[in-house]
Amino acid sequence: AFLSTQPEVAARVMSDLRTRDELRVALAGKGMARPATAEAARRLERGLTRDRIFSVLQRAAAAAILVAAGWLA
Repeated sequence: AFLSTQPEVAARVMSDLRTRDELRVALAGKGMARPATAEAARRLERGLTRDRIFSVLQRAAAAAILVAAGWLA
């Protein structure tokens, strides 16, 4: 309930959790996951990153279209 009323704190908590997870993976060494699992995780991460970038570009394109339509109207 507290985090739902404090978005800045919630964002910080999520960032800290992400950092913790990244450190855990980085410090775990190569022997912790099977190669197939590690490769699947890399593919998933690349796909999610690509989706995030595409989402930002899609919003920017929509904004550009709206500005252009307003300019021409």
